[in-house]
Amino acid sequence: MTDLDSNRVMEWLATMPGESNPSRLKSRWDDFNMFDKPVVTVFGSYDTGKSSLIRRILVDAGTPVPGWLTISGRHETFEVNGVECQGCLLRDTPGLAVGAEDVRGVANTHAAVAALELTDIAIVVVSPQLATGERGLLRALLDGTWTPRDLWFVVSRFDEAGIDPEDDLEGYFELRDRKTAELRESLDLAADFPIHVVVPDFAQFAGSSLSVEAATWDDFRAWDGMNELEQAIAHIGSSALTHARAATEERYWRRILIREVSRLKSQLAEAEPLAAEAEAAESRHEHWSHELREIDLAARADLSALREKLTAVLLSDWEAATGDRSLLLSGVESAISGWSDTYQQHVDRFLQSVGRASARQSGRQSWRNLQEIVTVIEEMEPTSIESARVGKHVKTVGGAVIAALQDISRVRPAKSARMKNPGSESSSGGVGDWSPSEVLAAATAVWKLAQVVLDEWEDYRAARETALHSEKLAKARAEKLAVDLVAIAQTVWDKVMVETEHRLRVVDFSKPEITDGLRESVDQLRKAINAAETLLA
Repeated sequence: MTDLDSNRVMEWLATMPGESNPSRLKSRWDDFNMFDKPVVTVFGSYDTGKSSLIRRILVDAGTPVPGWLTISGRHETFEVNGVECQGCLLRDTPGLAVGAEDVRGVANTHAAVAALELTDIAIVVVSPQLATGERGLLRALLDGTWTPRDLWFVVSRFDEAGIDPEDDLEGYFELRDRKTAELRESLDLAADFPIHVVVPDFAQFAGSSLSVEAATWDDFRAWDGMNELEQAIAHIGSSALTHARAATEERYWRRILIREVSRLKSQLAEAEPLAAEAEAAESRHEHWSHELREIDLAARADLSALREKLTAVLLSDWEAATGDRSLLLSGVESAISGWSDTYQQHVDRFLQSVGRASARQSGRQSWRNLQEIVTVIEEMEPTSIESARVGKHVKTVGGAVIAALQDISRVRPAKSARMKNPGSESSSGGVGDWSPSEVLAAATAVWKLAQVVLDEWEDYRAARETALHSEKLAKARAEKLAVDLVAIAQTVWDKVMVETEHRLRVVDFSKPEITDGLRESVDQLRKAINAAETLLA
């Protein structure tokens, strides 16, 4: 472990978003550093005998036992308290309550862990059953910042392990050695981390009393393990503080860095799939937009051919000796339907493909997360959906165009559940919240526009006997009405395109600004993590 520059750590923290507060963290260190004696913190679950251990250390050292020290198997210690002993500040901490959901249990655990972040020596106390519920927490605390000099383990109340040392001392020592090995294996402790197996109060002779004489335990000192632990504490108290405090400062800032890197890695693990999903959505958007644009361009390019077909139908009717309206309508309908059906099929196939892709992507959690982000942003900044375009053509029947569009609106059903679940099978292939059959119904409603145009043609054709209308004029008239009919077809097509684009917006969550933001966030997280790991190296 190399020296860590706290100033560089604070500079790094200052660039980090979130809960990091360099000034507060520095203030915590300064407050701790005001202690001019080594700080020894006793840490462990509430039923491991921490308070009994501290009382024994104080009594053997001739230090008065403070009133805040309580001896109980219940939650009795609710805050961090300290007392000077053997040249050290010996601190008691609230008992761990791993997994507790009550306010007191959570607060006690938090206070104990916070105290362990700032201590020169940590004494972790476990019961003879060793670390059980708190094993995961203890393993998390062993994060590489501790050394055998500053982290000790104590197996306390070992007279409750199952062998009475007064009846079978050899068996007691054998059990002690086995439990020590078990604890090392359970926590992956290196052989040089000290483990003390102790009996602070054999058979609870002292009970919960704070007024007790050291002689109470004289008959048990040969095997209760307390002499070795007390000598280790006395050694720390008589040693120069400089080295221990420098190691504590190193450990404090290193642990903060490790914690922040862990937080950033968690954020990166969430952001990377989102960024990848956003980039994929953008790619799909470009592909879908290009494909739909190609269909639209092809349909519009084919309108000139449709106009020529309609002109030919009208002229054929002109040349007929007797006009048959049914034949005329059939010819016009055939020409428009041939064009419309061709490109409607392209749209249907396109939307079916989009629906299948949407169904596949909606099964991914990253896509659902991206969808939620985009939805929140859209709710914050609502955007209006472009209304259907009504062309300026067909001046003579403009009012009828608007009326027909209103008819289309009446044909379209109320917004259905398909819009809420655009990837569902029932909606695939539809246009927005239209199904293919509803699109055909809408196209049928537009035929009243064609009736208006054809009525005008019928009136003109009926006047041919006056000889005021030459064949040349008839052709011009037919071309003009063919243009009107094409304009009607184009109006319907415009509506289909608007509805198709709307359907795409339902399943397409591509937002360039969100993609760029996620990409930038991932890049910043990676750089921050690399910088922190460089400091930790």
